[in-house]
Amino acid sequence: MNDNDVLSEYFEVKSGDVYYTFKGDICCRLKGGMKNPLYGKTINLSEMYDSMMDDIIDMMTSGEFFKDQYLNKWGHGNLTESVSKYTINKYGISLEWLDKVLNGRIGSIDCDRLYECMIGRVGSIAKIDWLSIYTNANNFQTHNDDIWMCIAKEILKNDIYKYFVDRYNLRVTGIEIRNLQRTAVLEWDGGNRRSLQLSDLLRNKKHWWQRVTRESKTRGNIRDYDVLLNGRSEVEVLPDVCPIDNNIVLNYTRIDFSVDNDNNITECKSHIGIDGEKTWSSASIDRIDSTKEYDHDNIEIISAYYNTQVKNCANIVQTGKLYYYQLHRLMGKKINKDGVKTMSDNELDRLFDDLSVYVNVIEIVQEYRKILYKEMDKRYKKSKLVDKV
Repeated sequence: MNDNDVLSEYFEVKSGDVYYTFKGDICCRLKGGMKNPLYGKTINLSEMYDSMMDDIIDMMTSGEFFKDQYLNKWGHGNLTESVSKYTINKYGISLEWLDKVLNGRIGSIDCDRLYECMIGRVGSIAKIDWLSIYTNANNFQTHNDDIWMCIAKEILKNDIYKYFVDRYNLRVTGIEIRNLQRTAVLEWDGGNRRSLQLSDLLRNKKHWWQRVTRESKTRGNIRDYDVLLNGRSEVEVLPDVCPIDNNIVLNYTRIDFSVDNDNNITECKSHIGIDGEKTWSSASIDRIDSTKEYDHDNIEIISAYYNTQVKNCANIVQTGKLYYYQLHRLMGKKINKDGVKTMSDNELDRLFDDLSVYVNVIEIVQEYRKILYKEMDKRYKKSKLVDKV
């Protein structure tokens, strides 16, 4: 097909729209040849292109191009090949062919050219849900840093970042290349700056769960997120604040925002949550019964501070919260009106003896409260005498 044929025999431009008549040799190059549904028809390519791009954008953001029908037997897919397969089946011609004819581009279509077509159709890079495409794709690739910026900024809108955005003014300030990898530059107040690969910028609690269970050999049997939730709400299973101490926000981002890079241990150690003031600690998986393996029924999500540090550096208030939580959790499961009826005599005796340690704790607390009360009473009486004078 030469230029003269294209201009004189196939094309016609009306009011800015390009019309194309599918006939002759050109149809031999189409899928099905003369049996192609476009054969012999005059088509408004401009309208077809707009409809095609709208469909492609919908298929991309909904994840249809990343489902089984577009994957090979190894579970991998090629996005541009999937788009070509889809457009040929639905429209009779490929996006690549249509893009060359209408927009004059040369060469094979790749992801960046595909994304350029999408952006051109909607008129703005911000009008496309890039995060959905990035999440659905097994291996998202682009050299367009503006797209990466859109993805990073959308990730930071997730609830797991809200506390840090509000408290530290956490933000994405750029995209840079490190070790041949594109990374997102994060900054927060206090002059802190960190560059993270997009794959390390966790999107939500589910993404956090997938990462922490995948990285641990002992947690492989609890990776199934749906089994973990078991019909419960996400916040019930993965709470926003530590169930032991609701003044500690759970950090599911895996980013250390502390000044001294100690996972906020220093601040947690001195924090008592006056007037509801919050601090943070990384979320961690804790076994309810440490003598048993990790299992969906034997785990809970608490702060890393209470899970690993509190026994060494907790203040008095935090120690009390830990005892209260442990007592309420363990005894509440074992001792109730229905449960005690089914216990053997030995179980009743053992649990009764187990509670004696808490009786001793209460006795210690009462003893020290008496000492404090005597001093408080003495000062109160003294102040009254001063007032009388």
